[in-house]
Amino acid sequence: MTRDKRQKNRPMQALTDVLNGLPDDAERNRLLTSLDMIAKFFGDLRRRVETLPSSNERIKVQAALEEVAAFLHRARENQVLAAALGIAYERVGSRAGRVTSQPSRSAQALLDEVKELPTDQIFTKLNDYKLVTINDLHSLASLLGLRLDERMNRQDLVDRIVKLGFANVRGYDLLRGGDSAKPPKTA
Repeated sequence: MTRDKRQKNRPMQALTDVLNGLPDDAERNRLLTSLDMIAKFFGDLRRRVETLPSSNERIKVQAALEEVAAFLHRARENQVLAAALGIAYERVGSRAGRVTSQPSRSAQALLDEVKELPTDQIFTKLNDYKLVTINDLHSLASLLGLRLDERMNRQDLVDRIVKLGFANVRGYDLLRGGDSAKPPKTA
């Protein structure tokens, strides 16, 4: 064959190869069924992912959990409420015995860590439930000499510590001519 004749037959050969490669009806139906199964799997997966809380909702969920836990703790100490909810009543001794007179070592370390920060950064740091526990907050409040209600939720506890333990003190120092209200020096 000459070169021109091969050039003319090339598109025909390509078309023949395509036609020979097409699936038969049974294979085509199996492929469509498989694709439908894959599409259903990913559609189901997408719906499951859409129902998961995002990291942005984590703080709200954590606060809600702490609120419910605080309520249940309070309910266990109230005989009528515990009975109404069907949970065990726990008689509580003197609350004064619960608070230790010595603040924990971690509370002192936490105080040392945040005392030079601006107030908004203190608020952010103390609100980070991964780094600072409720017990740490109670110990810090004790170290600062703040009187707190044990049933306070995390948000109220942090708010009171920041306002009474840092912001007000800095404001009074500023009014007296002190310099503790100044933000820390940056390098």
